[in-house]
Amino acid sequence: MVHVKMSKSLGNTIGIFDDYEVIKKQIMSAYTDPNRKKITDPGKVEGNTVFMYHDLINQDKEIVEDMKTKYRAGKIGDVEVKEKLIDAHKSYFAEARERKKQLEGNLDLVKNILLEGSKKASLLANKTLNEVYKTIGIENKLNG
Repeated sequence: MVHVKMSKSLGNTIGIFDDYEVIKKQIMSAYTDPNRKKITDPGKVEGNTVFMYHDLINQDKEIVEDMKTKYRAGKIGDVEVKEKLIDAHKSYFAEARERKKQLEGNLDLVKNILLEGSKKASLLANKTLNEVYKTIGIENKLNG
């Protein structure tokens, strides 16, 4: 069996900020168990992309474990598992999607966030450089 890595160039990624119709298509076309022909066939959870995503983003671990048990026993279908992944995706990324929407509408806020981040990074870099210079015994007249 050949495993294909998820990648955007292959069109097999699941976006975070895409329109939900696009995300739904991405999830519904995600790789599951190629040896499973019918819902009643026992399915393999290990290496199953949909379950990997469930493990990463589904906050209800009890439901995930229940689905895994049912999948292994042939008591739940791929469509239901994928639909639950769509729900988990919506829940997990809701805050990030909302924050992105807020930031897109306020470029001044984005500029201020970047400026503050730049200042903090510069202070930390200077502190680190001063520690390095002190450790190796060089006096730094530029950052002193």
